[in-house]
Amino acid sequence: MRNRLTLLIALLVVSCAPVTPALSTDSDAAAIRNARRQMSESLSKREFAAIGQHLTDNVSITGPVWRTVGREHVLRAYSGLMTRRPDLVWTYEPQEIRINRDWSFASESGTWRETWGESDGLTDLRGSYMALWRRAEGRWLLDAQVFIPLACTGSGYCSPRR
Repeated sequence: MRNRLTLLIALLVVSCAPVTPALSTDSDAAAIRNARRQMSESLSKREFAAIGQHLTDNVSITGPVWRTVGREHVLRAYSGLMTRRPDLVWTYEPQEIRINRDWSFASESGTWRETWGESDGLTDLRGSYMALWRRAEGRWLLDAQVFIPLACTGSGYCSPRR
């Protein structure tokens, strides 16, 4: 409960704080886009230690079926997911990055997609995400991220859930 409250407060702070829209030429937004690209590449190569370089110690990741807090726990969760779904392809498309330079926070939002094979066919899961980045020691680190599934097609994994 405490972790959810912390995540909610962090997301509220970022969404309510005065922010300056980041343009594609903005160096902070470019740094966040670069970190996101590096994380995606590391995930596709199953290089979990490299992903960890872009996470705060207390990073919080919340998805439709899992909630994980702490860098080591997040990396173990990714590793476990990749073990269960060895053909998993996970991609991000950042759409907006907004920076609060006064407080060294940034908001990233976009879409994500996961595809993998199940015994009864290919699964294609898509949705939106929101991320909180924190500038620490001159670098942007992912501090919190929430995934919202919006569409699933293919295998029985996509069956309605109530």
